[in-house]
Amino acid sequence: MTYLLFLALAPAIFLMYYVWNKDKSKEPFGMLLFLVILGVLSCIPAAIIEGVLDDIISAFFSGNTYIYNFIKAFFGVALIEEGCKFVFMYLYTHKHKEFNGLFDGMVYAVFVSLGFAALENVFYVVDGGAGVAVARGLMAVPGHMFFGVFMGYYYSLWHVNKLCDESEKYFAKLGFIQIKAPSYKYSKNLVKAVVVPVLFHGLYDFCLFTENIYFIFLNLALVIALYIVCFARIKKMSSSDIEDYKLIPQLLCQKYPELTHIVNPTVVNPMSVPQDYYTTLQNKAVYYDPYANMK
Repeated sequence: MTYLLFLALAPAIFLMYYVWNKDKSKEPFGMLLFLVILGVLSCIPAAIIEGVLDDIISAFFSGNTYIYNFIKAFFGVALIEEGCKFVFMYLYTHKHKEFNGLFDGMVYAVFVSLGFAALENVFYVVDGGAGVAVARGLMAVPGHMFFGVFMGYYYSLWHVNKLCDESEKYFAKLGFIQIKAPSYKYSKNLVKAVVVPVLFHGLYDFCLFTENIYFIFLNLALVIALYIVCFARIKKMSSSDIEDYKLIPQLLCQKYPELTHIVNPTVVNPMSVPQDYYTTLQNKAVYYDPYANMK
């Protein structure tokens, strides 16, 4: 039993370590542990909702294999699991003071996803044995991480664009700029943080549920592609990691060159802007009141 538990948990622990090692500014251990626990807890509502939906879907579509498998994969499993993981992650992290860097959102999503995957894997491995542990350690557990990578990527983009939008409004209020298009449409990234992992998760499950040799090969091709794309994305986002109080002024200056000598901290003699602006970006008070320390 102990041996099987080790086999079940080892892939998730290894992948967590990999992503943690890529984070330049390490998140507090307690926060990461709590994210894993949230991932585990998200299994509870996911299992309940999936059970209810499975009965409903079976009542209407079980006669048509492809339609049934499609609806179950995308709406009965993928949407529920990715939705639950996202909700648990978002509620805990979106106002957290440690959410202060480009790579952070990816770390949060991956840890929640692997917490979910770890508990799920325990049940499958204890029931199926070492062979199941190997197969799921190469496919299902990394799959959950890959879905988390997409979720975290767009979650980080939402975070950065939200801060840019708030900063843009702040400097417009001071009279330094006139807001111009394109606007920072940060909400769409929050939608993508759920939709994109649901699409990949749904396709993965649909191929498995169909139990057709062609779909099995399609699933293998999908997993190989996800290995390549997601590890490359982790590496690229990690190498580009930068703290908010440095990144946001840079992005603002790209859109508003006239702000270069106002907010860009790399300029030798920047104009006198309230230092509270940078403090706010560092402390995340902007989430509670965008102008609390800027007046």
